[in-house]
Amino acid sequence: MIDCFVIYLIINNSVMRKVLLLVVVLFQGGSIMSQTLTHKYIDDRIEISNPDINTLKKSKLFIIEGIPYDRKQLDDRLNAFKTNNPFFYLKILSSDSVRISCMRPNLIIVLIGNANELKLRKKKKILNDAQGRFIDIYNFYSNHIHANSKDPVLFVDDKKIHHAESKRIINQLSANKIKHLIVLNDASLSLYGTNAVNGLIRIWTKRYYDETYL
Repeated sequence: MIDCFVIYLIINNSVMRKVLLLVVVLFQGGSIMSQTLTHKYIDDRIEISNPDINTLKKSKLFIIEGIPYDRKQLDDRLNAFKTNNPFFYLKILSSDSVRISCMRPNLIIVLIGNANELKLRKKKKILNDAQGRFIDIYNFYSNHIHANSKDPVLFVDDKKIHHAESKRIINQLSANKIKHLIVLNDASLSLYGTNAVNGLIRIWTKRYYDETYL
């Protein structure tokens, strides 16, 4: 009971606001198919997060949207989550990293849930700031990116927008038609290209989200 209460506080006070950002970095663009959350997906993520530890011998506590479950209780809840949903998050923690004496040692804590949608005012502010970051000028459609480019990479509805079109496309978007958007100050060059050094902006429109993820 104490463990569950402590985990609940941890989720609400320190993790929920950060975890979506971490997950979206891993989320890939392009055409995708809906993928229901499975035990194998969870086990693989635990293994990746602890490559030097035998995770099979460790006890696990699963927290689904603030409610604790053991592994046997997971089956009825997994179908509610799609791993390709931009709102989905899965975060792995260790009780050894939590500085609270009542936590059991060697416990793996798995946080699962869907992040809340941003309020319209917040969307407007993020979108306005994102639009202001596109300052490169392209007089014609070209595959060449300026050597001193300042524009970040733009994805809209899981599709990468051509750098010469990014400013026009993002300036045409309105906050009331956006489901969610994420702005990262830097991203992987190998995944997103040379402009990723200037950041990554991902936007999902309401229409696309409803047709793809619901």
